[in-house]
Amino acid sequence: MFEQLKYLSASKNVYLISFLRDYEADGLEYLKPFCQEISWVRIKERERKSYSFTEPGFIKNYYSKDMESLILKKIKEICPDILQFEYLPMAQYKNGLKVRSILTEHQLGFLCIKKELDIEKNVFKRALLYLRYKRLMDYELNTLRKFDNVVFLNDKEAQRTFLGPKSFVSSMGVDTEYFTPGKSRLEDTDLIFIGNFDSFQNIDSMRFLVDYIWPLIISKRSSATFKIAGYKSKE
Repeated sequence: MFEQLKYLSASKNVYLISFLRDYEADGLEYLKPFCQEISWVRIKERERKSYSFTEPGFIKNYYSKDMESLILKKIKEICPDILQFEYLPMAQYKNGLKVRSILTEHQLGFLCIKKELDIEKNVFKRALLYLRYKRLMDYELNTLRKFDNVVFLNDKEAQRTFLGPKSFVSSMGVDTEYFTPGKSRLEDTDLIFIGNFDSFQNIDSMRFLVDYIWPLIISKRSSATFKIAGYKSKE
């Protein structure tokens, strides 16, 4: 998102609306040079498990009446040409809005579940995985169709949604001139996974790695080491 803000602000007026956690407050200072205005809603940490056949639980975790009201308020004040929604959980705020809207889809969740489904041997686990896969696929594809355009991070996912000219691919990258790693003491670690574990994609990826890939690595190299780092990684 940082790269997008930096790029768009060079020729457009950017107004940012975001959820905010306490530990993220200091990061707003780095975004201010690229935004006309930054508005936020404090996110309420919760972990809902949904048994609905239509709406995944992690979507409900990001519903906020305050966020919904803030978006409507800013639309009336600013009259934006385009609304950009980042991440699937934010797409629920598109409902009812008449402004041209774009969604950036960082990862198709149902494809993550499909990978796990393809190699799971237990018949009961396969049944549960299939239900999760089908529910998330239906929800994601129906949600993507509501947007004027959808930005994906790779060609495979763009093609899998069959959105045609509505879809665009913008690969991820890091501004190495802005983000420069500091000096640190190196440790002998074979594999490190770094991510925000408030994200369901990272949780699914890590479970897949631990349950299916890591045992294969250990079977070939028993001395291999593995570390996990990031927000909520200890949980």
